[in-house]
Amino acid sequence: MGQGRTRDDAHASGDDAGARHRTKLGDATAAYLGWTLPGGRRTSLRTVETLLAVKPAHIAALPHNERRLTSAAMILARTRHGLAAEAAGFAEAEAGWQPERDANLPATTLALFSANVSEAYATVGFARHGTHAARRTHEYAVEAGSDPLLYRAYGLLAGNRALAGEFVLAEEAIDHATALEEAHGWQQSPAAYMLLVGQVLLASARMDSVALARHARDLRETLPGEPTWQAHAALADAVRYGLLGRHSDGIAALVSVTHGADQHVVAPLIRNMILSYHSTLLIGRGEPQRALTLLEGRESSVEHTLCFDLQRASAHLQLGDDRKVLTTTDGCIRLGPRHNLRTLTPILLRRALANERLGHHTAADISFSDAFHLLHRSGAATPLLTLPRAEIDVLLDRLHANRPDLHGTIDELRQRVLTVPSTAPPSFVPPLLTEREVLIARRLREGATLSEIATALYVTRNTVKTHTASLYRKLGACSRDEAIALLERTGFYDNHT
Repeated sequence: MGQGRTRDDAHASGDDAGARHRTKLGDATAAYLGWTLPGGRRTSLRTVETLLAVKPAHIAALPHNERRLTSAAMILARTRHGLAAEAAGFAEAEAGWQPERDANLPATTLALFSANVSEAYATVGFARHGTHAARRTHEYAVEAGSDPLLYRAYGLLAGNRALAGEFVLAEEAIDHATALEEAHGWQQSPAAYMLLVGQVLLASARMDSVALARHARDLRETLPGEPTWQAHAALADAVRYGLLGRHSDGIAALVSVTHGADQHVVAPLIRNMILSYHSTLLIGRGEPQRALTLLEGRESSVEHTLCFDLQRASAHLQLGDDRKVLTTTDGCIRLGPRHNLRTLTPILLRRALANERLGHHTAADISFSDAFHLLHRSGAATPLLTLPRAEIDVLLDRLHANRPDLHGTIDELRQRVLTVPSTAPPSFVPPLLTEREVLIARRLREGATLSEIATALYVTRNTVKTHTASLYRKLGACSRDEAIALLERTGFYDNHT
């Protein structure tokens, strides 16, 4: 008789394979979720790969508790391994899946799930959604009576609140997490990631260079070699260098990440923060044109948790293009309460200065008053970075004259302004050039003759001579070499290639 397998044998074999896969997935889930809590052991690459390979459709038939835990692990694996947008989309879908059945699940399961949903949202800049999920994590952790879960919840609250610009609430969450660390003798662990996000943002807002150095060390030593943690450490160092006026050191720290081999697996939240702060350092060094080049084509996150329009406005303000400051940030103002609070305050300050320069004093006072109150409530100083002190003083003087009830608070802010590192003025601010003048400036640097430029632009040589003379007049240059040198000094050619 033949030795072929029967249909029943094949079915049984398939069941066995399915059972083995489910066991493997369950083990990976347990290991990865355990890693998010204090005392958890770092998981293997094979565990991560198992979770990344699973698609949402693969877990649809799992029992509800098992599905919630597995999806929590899948969301976090994607969040921490370069697939944050996919993780956030998956979190959105899973968070609304049969919520009525959650009432029968253990609070521990729900806390783990909400925690990883919160981190996924934070990593793509959805600070409001992340805060909401973090609050749910806290409620479930209290219900479960679990201090490790409570610690995770406080870390998520710290990170998301700081991202949202709610620094006082972020500091409260940090204090609660620190108290749990001390009570249990917990050492720094991967469970502290979002807590460290909050701590770095808070130290940056308060311009605390000592705390930034400590947090950078913690990030490096907790997970040596892990790309996002090392990138976050570089960011903390760069902010510290910026506060000390060492702009080039800060830029070098950031470039080591953005040009490194691991750049694509760094969490987008940190990657975009690095880009944003790189532009701030360039402006602080007096290179607004290069900052604009760096930001070219970059779009702000949905809630403007990362607001690249803010950085562009800072560059335009330094270049003296005051109307461009307003047009660049008009969309931010139109967002109303949907705009992130942390990035709104510096936008209001820059609009106040632009309006003041343009002679719109009432509009300047309104924007400045709003920013002033937000600065006072948050205790932050970083919104003042790259702004000219003398112009801030003018607005403070007028507010002082109009609001005698705020004299004490105004004096406090004056002291805060003095702690902000000064910004180097651009060595030369290029004038606004026409589109044709920009094209000619580029061709001149390439060594083309006026006749060659005329041929390339389909115009007469006399037309090119007219535009070239206009270009030299605007620059205050007497020759091609002098004009090119002036434009090179500003980074003009970086932005016009």
